[in-house]
Amino acid sequence: MIIQCKHLHVELKRGSTFELAGACGNKLTCVNGSIWITQHQFSNDWVLQSGDCLTIENPGKVVISACNDSATFSAQQRENEHVEWGVNQILTPGSRFPSTPHGVKHE
Repeated sequence: MIIQCKHLHVELKRGSTFELAGACGNKLTCVNGSIWITQHQFSNDWVLQSGDCLTIENPGKVVISACNDSATFSAQQRENEHVEWGVNQILTPGSRFPSTPHGVKHE
């Protein structure tokens, strides 16, 4: 699935993952709960708490998962750049994307 937008807002349930590709230089922000992030070819993973941010440093795949019962994150493109985010979702029951209006918000 390809999503074209400047701002992506996703709610995940524990055990579900969300994959981004082609988002190098874009900023991920944990909005609620905590998220675990793995970037392709990086040996370290990151855990972001509510309010924490991380800039994606690799053009490869980024995998994001919820550490809590639910977590919300946003991804925002760099200024003056249009990126088609390649999104591969692996969701568990109860996660929202894009089956309800609150799962993903485009701006």
